[in-house]
Amino acid sequence: MRTVIGTLLSSAVRSQKTMMDFTSPEELSEEELAAQREQARKAKEKKARPITNAFGRGPIDEQIQYTRVRMVDPETKKLGPLVELQRLLIELNGGAKKSKRPYLVELVTEKPEPIVRIVKRSDAWAATKEAKQKRKEKAKAEDVKEIQLTWGTDLHDFEHKLKKVREELESGHKVSMVFAPKKGQPWLNKDGMKVKVDEAVAQLSDVAAEWKPREELRATFIVFLQPKKS
Repeated sequence: MRTVIGTLLSSAVRSQKTMMDFTSPEELSEEELAAQREQARKAKEKKARPITNAFGRGPIDEQIQYTRVRMVDPETKKLGPLVELQRLLIELNGGAKKSKRPYLVELVTEKPEPIVRIVKRSDAWAATKEAKQKRKEKAKAEDVKEIQLTWGTDLHDFEHKLKKVREELESGHKVSMVFAPKKGQPWLNKDGMKVKVDEAVAQLSDVAAEWKPREELRATFIVFLQPKKS
């Protein structure tokens, strides 16, 4: 990936004829920056809607609410010049479908300006699997039952999973409820995720109490429950 991104950055700086069509490395004007932030703010205020990535990361690709961004050079860690987001996606992945794109563009920060980095899809999946394995090992070591729910779980399956959680609690076990993305399923934005987690905890409030703070790992939420003392 370093070779790919390094080539894109160096060719953009050396030549005005680059297909990436980078803009000049000047800072965004105050007016343009304010307009982009306003656009992003309005997007966040919209009702939670399904999106289609399952990597548990921050906004990626078309989820990014900015038209122009700066890219972090993976080798030097320095910022490159401004680039049109859509052109960057095309140059990285060609015409590949979203689910087949070899590279992801991830928003790292919005202030003082939108900055992104490039992530290999295969690396993102590997990190997701590794994190899942570590959670399982930790749960086993602590004798805590782990029950997984996904953001795209339908109502019937959601209630079935909560029934399993309730049964474990009534049997005297601690339970970790893990809300995580799943490949091929939609998931919600941050506000929608918190609403769903709170709803699940509320339905179990008669038999469960949270025994340590919740963990939030990008698009994964973990709630730690123990049997409620009578």
